[in-house]
Amino acid sequence: MSAQPSPHATDDRLIDLAHGLLEPVESSACLAHLGRCAACEDRFRAIVGERARVAAEHALPLATSRRRVFAAAVVAALLTTAVLLGIRRDAEPGRVAYWLPIEREEAVLRSEAESDSGAEIARALVAYRSHDAALAVRLLAAARVPQDHEPLRDLYLASALELDGRLAEAARVLDRLNVDTLPEPWRTQARWVDYRVARGLGDDGRAAALLGRLESAPGEIGDLARRERER
Repeated sequence: MSAQPSPHATDDRLIDLAHGLLEPVESSACLAHLGRCAACEDRFRAIVGERARVAAEHALPLATSRRRVFAAAVVAALLTTAVLLGIRRDAEPGRVAYWLPIEREEAVLRSEAESDSGAEIARALVAYRSHDAALAVRLLAAARVPQDHEPLRDLYLASALELDGRLAEAARVLDRLNVDTLPEPWRTQARWVDYRVARGLGDDGRAAALLGRLESAPGEIGDLARRERER
């Protein structure tokens, strides 16, 4: 009998990820696995921490106390980078951050790619795709977009705010976004973001109502909602 493949990422793969040696598709797949697997995430954090320690030891000579501070700063920076790459878990065990897909949105905005507003929103989507929620919030909030693109911008702004932990601000953006008028799949995606915000704010009644509507949704959101109900 052939051996069953391990469900976990190998150390070599995690080391390549830490050093930026994986192809984009491989990197995305590995990051997605880390978002679901606490054991591999912990191993990756250890690898990143060791890399930071080695970098600190090879830095220019510093006084002992300053070296400790420098090493701690490097570790913190690299761990923060790991989080921004997408290895972010919600505070509640088993809940994984949800990032909206953006492939279709890029196509929608392609007609304005040469305009200033198109360039601004494109930079914001690059930040969002890189799972840098804080930068995405800043760029999306500042982006000047045509009126017919404001709902799309607001959807991604609300999502980025939720991912950055700024739930009250995300709720305010969702309030001005008339979710029921959005075309699919954005309407269902917006309701899922709304559910996550309501859940995070402790608005259990609203969260339960939204989850009830989303359980019958097709595709990924419906699967997420049904898994959420089972938890």
